[in-house]
Amino acid sequence: PDILVVDEALSVGDEAFQRKCFARIQDIQERGGTILFVSHAASTVVQLCDSAILMDRGEMLLYHAPKYVVSKYQKLIYAFPDKIPSIREEIRQIPNLTVKDFLDDEETDEQSSQSEQSSENKIAKSTEYEEIYDPEMIPSNTIHYPNKGSEIIDPHIITLDGKRVNHLINRREYYYTYTVKFINSTSKVRFGMLIKTLSGFELGGASLHGYTKSVEYIEAQQKVIVKFKFKCLLNPGVYFLNAGVVGMAGDHLTYLSRCIDIAMFRVQHCSDSCGTGVVDFLIEPSLNIRNMTFI
Repeated sequence: PDILVVDEALSVGDEAFQRKCFARIQDIQERGGTILFVSHAASTVVQLCDSAILMDRGEMLLYHAPKYVVSKYQKLIYAFPDKIPSIREEIRQIPNLTVKDFLDDEETDEQSSQSEQSSENKIAKSTEYEEIYDPEMIPSNTIHYPNKGSEIIDPHIITLDGKRVNHLINRREYYYTYTVKFINSTSKVRFGMLIKTLSGFELGGASLHGYTKSVEYIEAQQKVIVKFKFKCLLNPGVYFLNAGVVGMAGDHLTYLSRCIDIAMFRVQHCSDSCGTGVVDFLIEPSLNIRNMTFI
């Protein structure tokens, strides 16, 4: 079809069915078709769409780039009830993008990609790579959701010996760490993190104690230092980090503090890596050349 409308269809069925749907959508896109994709799945919208519309109560609030629209959507749904009208009005005032804007963005993205590739080629010529910290490498689009009894402080990455870095080396191990200051006492507390690509696609994350366990009780005025150890199995590029704390606020479980794109880091090439794409699966290629025998 020239136009395909998908309304939450990718949220049903097993993984095989969902993958079949994704493949079909991508095939239609590649042939120049238009997909109208309706969903609450933020990461899927960012992954599939070239542009996005934020609808609320039957009203179109915003037409913009997918990652930008998703950030405003999340800000709206996690806002305090008394703040929602002002946030809706704030979003309404944002100028909608036009088709020309998106075409210009594609040209800019291509130029940025070429510049990024040129920069990475220069790095690749170096014999050694350094784990360094660049204080000016700070996200410009960080979103802080309203604090509900706790505050996330100073999220950053350190090496195993405690050196602060944001230029990482592929295949090495690091800690992503942040401090949480608890303003109110709370219970059933979990701490989380998430790594995303430049486009906002969610690569993976973790929740301290998982989804079945939590810290039973934390007193007001206490500070908790959280660390997530990870192996940097990402190929060269720039990535973003989220941080979040979930716990009881009153009689319901909610985000006590949440930060989107709170930190960023660059992954540098490892000379032993032959990986392509986003994730380095530690693939070790091999080959065996044999002479052909003709009869």
